[in-house]
Amino acid sequence: MKEQNYKLAMVAADEWLQPVEAEINHRYDMYINRLNNIEQAAGSIVDYANGHRYFG
Repeated sequence: MKEQNYKLAMVAADEWLQPVEAEINHRYDMYINRLNNIEQAAGSIVDYANGHRYFG
């Protein structure tokens, strides 16, 4: 996994999240990776979400 050079706004705003910052960053990275995969496959998250209209 790549090293992050930024601090998520929610962690910066809430000092109680600092002890679990690494886990929050990991989950955020997983979310971004999945979102990128969806956008590459379907074009956008909206098209992906509306896929049931086409596929039934």
